[in-house]
Amino acid sequence: MVNGPKALNDEDDTFLPSEKETLKKSMTLMRQLLMDAQAKILKMMDDNKQLALRIDGAIQSASQEVTNLRSELTATSRRLAEISASEPTSIMENNQHNTQGEGEVFFFFFFFFFFNAKLYFKMFCVCL
Repeated sequence: MVNGPKALNDEDDTFLPSEKETLKKSMTLMRQLLMDAQAKILKMMDDNKQLALRIDGAIQSASQEVTNLRSELTATSRRLAEISASEPTSIMENNQHNTQGEGEVFFFFFFFFFFNAKLYFKMFCVCL
């Protein structure tokens, strides 16, 4: 029964001299392989930390952009409400106003969609 690691003594008669040399070489090789594996794992962990920091930065940036877009949407909505409340209610002017409002809303949604597509593409590239 083995209770722990034990140094291989030269006067130990358990192994023949050629077996001792082979055992020493095998143990040296196993130690080197273990050290290489540990180094690769540490590098992988460091790479993962770097990637996590980049992803976190991209998420924070996207969150800030979403906040900015929400405030722009709120301001646009308020402006549309002000414009619709201040204009006379004649049919012709209402039609012109509705057409202009629809154009502004279309432009906003087009911008919002384009920005999100661009943002998702950036996030996808960061993950690669």
